[in-house]
Amino acid sequence: MGGCREVQMSERDHRKEEQQEPVRVESREELDEAVAELFRTGRPIEAPSLEALAGWDVDLEDEEGGIGGGALMAGGRERADAYHQQFAERIIQALKDGTAPWQKPWKPGERIMPHNFGSGRDYRGGNAVYLAMNGLERGYADPRWGGYRQIQEAGGHVRKGEKGTPIMYVEWRQQRTARDGNGNPVLDDEGRKKLEWVQRDRPIVKLHYVFNVEQTEGLKLRSLAEAAPEWEAHERAEALIRASGVRVDHVAGDRAYYSLKDDRVVLPDRSQFESQSAYTHTALHELGHATGHPDRLNRPTLVKHGGFGSEAYAREELRAEIAAMMTGEQLGVGHEPRHGTAYVSSWIKALEDDPKEIRAAAVDAQRISDWLLARERERSLGDEQPQHERPDGSGDQPPKRRDADPSRRGDPERGATSQAGRNAAMPHPGRSVHMTDPAGNDRPQETGPSR
Repeated sequence: MGGCREVQMSERDHRKEEQQEPVRVESREELDEAVAELFRTGRPIEAPSLEALAGWDVDLEDEEGGIGGGALMAGGRERADAYHQQFAERIIQALKDGTAPWQKPWKPGERIMPHNFGSGRDYRGGNAVYLAMNGLERGYADPRWGGYRQIQEAGGHVRKGEKGTPIMYVEWRQQRTARDGNGNPVLDDEGRKKLEWVQRDRPIVKLHYVFNVEQTEGLKLRSLAEAAPEWEAHERAEALIRASGVRVDHVAGDRAYYSLKDDRVVLPDRSQFESQSAYTHTALHELGHATGHPDRLNRPTLVKHGGFGSEAYAREELRAEIAAMMTGEQLGVGHEPRHGTAYVSSWIKALEDDPKEIRAAAVDAQRISDWLLARERERSLGDEQPQHERPDGSGDQPPKRRDADPSRRGDPERGATSQAGRNAAMPHPGRSVHMTDPAGNDRPQETGPSR
């Protein structure tokens, strides 16, 4: 399981790659779009310099560490397509069963989104959703995962008979023999050839198998960090809402929506929500839509959708709901699913039509969550520690987890919180709410824990 096997390309694959012009990227925003296209179509990327990649917070982990490593997919279309098909089929079945991660309620502080046990880094996008779903299906209570070799190097081992879960990532570097000015191999003190990491002309997609720590034995793990008090998590959520810069109006009634035309979020009065969590999730969902505005992430599923009931509209709702789940866990406020069966059939159809849609949706959801969380952190740090803002909101990564190996990383920074909003919501019986699409069309929806 820990070995690395190259998938040979067929002549057809070679011809396809030769016909596709590589995408040239000059910003992190363009890079994210190009990587998404690479996963979907295999169109190659003309790799930026390693210096630029490091400046854009791109993961440069090699096979030996962190989240990298595994079975090589050097253009192997069949294997990539099989992965996407399996991913989509698993999600479709979960949607039918009502067990997709974003369909289930999560208590404040409850954690299901996966992170690496050694580095503390969160798995992201499609990998995060796939691992979270696998963890739920297999009943894992621990959200930590790691590669086979990484587990061995940490003093543990994978139990016999355990199966790994595949994830996909892009590798930007390759290892080669170091050579001097005359082209001769450079040797170390023991006469062995030295190796060096160099940039690939074109990055490649790799498939890697990871294991949940509950599939292992012998690992010496720190206890999972205790969640922050619920009131503190809601204070962070209130700070995020303010820091987003999106206008939020509270209007008595039963409608919650984002208006693209007016660039504003409209929510019912706080007193109309059964709990603070119900209010927060509704706000996070609508703010997720707002990030798609042309002046923010300019997301096609928002700015070019055909109105309520259209395929693009359903795809946009999928992105907003997954993003609300991701952001809610990062803040510690939990998750209150809003969508009933109205959207499930549309989501299933979208995945049946294009198996790669779930990964694309998860990538967009990650960008949404990153964008919102980056602004909350920038505001909490204040003017004394300004952060570099990138167009896609990925200038800052979420803090690494406290339960990671202390020898691998330092303690994470936590954003400051205020006293505002601790008791912002008044209890009220759950009720049906009519959400409105960006064009202003009514659409039935549910909010609050009316279960």
